[in-house]
Amino acid sequence: MQSVQTFLCDKHPLLKMDRIEVSEEGKKENFGVFKCPKPLCNRFYFLGENCGYVDSVGESPLKGKLSTNSDPQLRCSLHKSPLYLSAFKPNGDESLRIWRCAHGGCEEMKTTIGETYCKRPSNAPVR
Repeated sequence: MQSVQTFLCDKHPLLKMDRIEVSEEGKKENFGVFKCPKPLCNRFYFLGENCGYVDSVGESPLKGKLSTNSDPQLRCSLHKSPLYLSAFKPNGDESLRIWRCAHGGCEEMKTTIGETYCKRPSNAPVR
């Protein structure tokens, strides 16, 4: 059984990102793009090795100007692609964030508490 991936906005971690269709020159294509549902938030997550979380200025993530977050994104040690935020447990400055690899079948997982990266085995339980 394949698990369903839940992409959370890294700026608004209580919100699940929506998968969107983007069009390029009249063609609708599925690029694996997710958008934060918060009004006026232009945060996107692009699947792919050199993508991850980006901000878009403009009407579409393909037509607009993209800028990556100034902070380096956590990456999968195997695929080298940016991880996505899959779970968030709020607790003030000690909030727990679980990051996962978007490649199907990859079990890479990293944890951050607040702004600190925690090394933890991928099979450790998340409470």
